[in-house]
Amino acid sequence: MSTSISLFNFTAAREPDEGIARTQAAFDYLNTSGRPSAASIRAFLDSCFSHYPEAHRAPLAKMIGSKQDPLHAAGIFELLVHELIYRQIGGEVEVEPQIGSKNKRPDFLVASKGAAPMVVEVTVANENSSTEHAQSRQRAQVLSVLDGANSPRFWLDLHFSGYASVMPKLSTLKEEFQVWIDALPNELEEAKSKSFTKQFHDLRITVKPILPKKEEHPERPFGAEGPGIKVLRIGDNSRNSLKVKFKKYGDLGLPFVVALNGCGMGAGLRDIDAALFGTTVYNQATESIYRDSDGLLSPTQNTRVSAVLYFHDVSAWSIGSRRSKPTLIHNPWAIHPLKDNPFGVGSASYGVAELSVQDGPCLADIFGLPVGWPSDE
Repeated sequence: MSTSISLFNFTAAREPDEGIARTQAAFDYLNTSGRPSAASIRAFLDSCFSHYPEAHRAPLAKMIGSKQDPLHAAGIFELLVHELIYRQIGGEVEVEPQIGSKNKRPDFLVASKGAAPMVVEVTVANENSSTEHAQSRQRAQVLSVLDGANSPRFWLDLHFSGYASVMPKLSTLKEEFQVWIDALPNELEEAKSKSFTKQFHDLRITVKPILPKKEEHPERPFGAEGPGIKVLRIGDNSRNSLKVKFKKYGDLGLPFVVALNGCGMGAGLRDIDAALFGTTVYNQATESIYRDSDGLLSPTQNTRVSAVLYFHDVSAWSIGSRRSKPTLIHNPWAIHPLKDNPFGVGSASYGVAELSVQDGPCLADIFGLPVGWPSDE
């Protein structure tokens, strides 16, 4: 008996809104928003979901409906990669087949008429780790409590450090914070010496006055928020995500394609080029260009990888962007090379200095979405 599972289960009336709240999960907002654009996205994703193999819909729906944004994003991307395969290649798609020398289960085994079968594995390289995302969500919850305080005399600077493994009880925090604001001296220089500090396990919250308000403006206490400093090596997240997938399955005996959604800084096509084939180096003495040996692909490593299907910052809300153009990057040293470009997207091949890129269609055109989709008008 055929059963259908919708991705969206909000039954109350959806009301117009002004955007996602600071503490709201990405799926919860998409599920409940009354904006016409959100309704268009829900309808499109449900259409894609109807094409997904029925026996595997429930686990994917659970992933997409997760309150953890990285899991939600991974589920959306898996659904969109499947839809791309469905529309551009067709044939049969087996979800999580047991295949290869390590007897593990990659995401898709694709078999189409007139083309050799291939394995497709899906991964998302997030700018923030799961721990960093949890930290950000925790700080947003604290900020939502403090942001309701009344500070008519000063703009305040909020600084976080650390992370509490258990969410602190915030019931008395706003009251204590308001008492501190009310007791501040009227002169700024004197007030600057009075800080509000709270410690919840390893989470430390510090607030200080920074500027006087020219007139009463009680609805917003904060003029600055300091999240801390993150050391970022460009391309690390994409490189690490690809490295894990390249090594995971052993010899599959078939062309193996890794579909990568590179998100945030260090995830552009040039960064992926460096991660795959090595950093481009210019030798001034010989006036020559060569590739460093820091790439993931070479004649002696990861030759079981046939290609990387690269996407940049694809989400439920960016599907309609005309700049969202997938690119298939071939591995010239693959032992199971991928013939041609079965995905019908842009393509790129190895070059000594940089990738040689052939432009292709955007996702919106592939999915038949009109210019300006989704719209709130």
